[in-house]
Amino acid sequence: MSAAASGPSGHASGTASADRPLLSIADLAVDFGTVGGPVHAVREVSLDIAPGEVVALVGESGSGKSVTALTLLGLTRGPRTTVRGSATFDGLDLLVAGDRELRDIRGKRIAMVFQDPMSSLNPVLRVGVQIAEQIRAHEPVSKGEALRRAIDALREVGIPEPADRANRFPHEFSGGMRQRVMIAMALSCRPELLLADEPTTALDVTVQAQILDLLMRLRDERGMAVLLVTHDLGVVAETADRVAVMYGGRIVEEAPVEPFFADPRHPYSWGLLGSIPPMAGARPERLPTIAGTPPSPSALPDGCAFRTRCPHAFENCAALPPLVDHDPAHADRCWLPLERKQALRDLGDGRIGLAA
Repeated sequence: MSAAASGPSGHASGTASADRPLLSIADLAVDFGTVGGPVHAVREVSLDIAPGEVVALVGESGSGKSVTALTLLGLTRGPRTTVRGSATFDGLDLLVAGDRELRDIRGKRIAMVFQDPMSSLNPVLRVGVQIAEQIRAHEPVSKGEALRRAIDALREVGIPEPADRANRFPHEFSGGMRQRVMIAMALSCRPELLLADEPTTALDVTVQAQILDLLMRLRDERGMAVLLVTHDLGVVAETADRVAVMYGGRIVEEAPVEPFFADPRHPYSWGLLGSIPPMAGARPERLPTIAGTPPSPSALPDGCAFRTRCPHAFENCAALPPLVDHDPAHADRCWLPLERKQALRDLGDGRIGLAA
């Protein structure tokens, strides 16, 4: 399912048009070989991202969100990694592209903001030098011009006294400021697609809001598409156009953001939403929880991966359900009939949750 018609742009440079996706992922699967057997991190993921669209990948840790994003840039390649499927970016399949082709795209046309800015920045290089290095890797400019652009990038993301801060080392910045540096670096070459992997993890609520506002402002000004990897549904509600929920390496629900929050279709989505404290009404004694723990990617159950934790599982769940559109733009991977889901979803205290 996609927000735009599928199909490559037919050329390897330029930008995708508004009526076709900028990025089209089809049947992506990623397995890691280990001494204990293969780890199935991502399984048959298909997802389209249109120019200027913000798509959120949501799920618990270990659901395959970060591996999906890293694989798009070739960052999971290795002798014990098996990647299948396709990921077409403006006519080029990223999964089979050569290292040189990926180097030309990484940082310039597709940029990434990683989870931990402290470990992503070089601790022995000044931040201005690090941003300037990325610019010079993709554009034929002098060191002086690259550094001036790095200072402009720091100013654009709201860092005060950018000329002075460009001469500082990463340890001299707070967590929120380091994340702004990472965003400045990612956006320094004006990419068409930004992969943001938990960009607000470990930040306090005020700084988190500032970072998200910054990303959305830059998205609006530049028409940049964003793949937002997160487990925070509050962030999703504030920023995303569309939501894809992952569990056990697969997408189990995909919908525009408003229908997803108003009418979630998969029992796993009910559990995620049920864990959010209500903003209105009586305060519950305790929030609903999802029983059990996520399955190991090396020992996934047959059929629906969520069936071992789902109180509504029945015999059909031993077979893998397809990702089905019950209505335009809203799909889920569950054998329960739509009418039955709607009846089950609001059982118990009337809030969304996994009622027994």
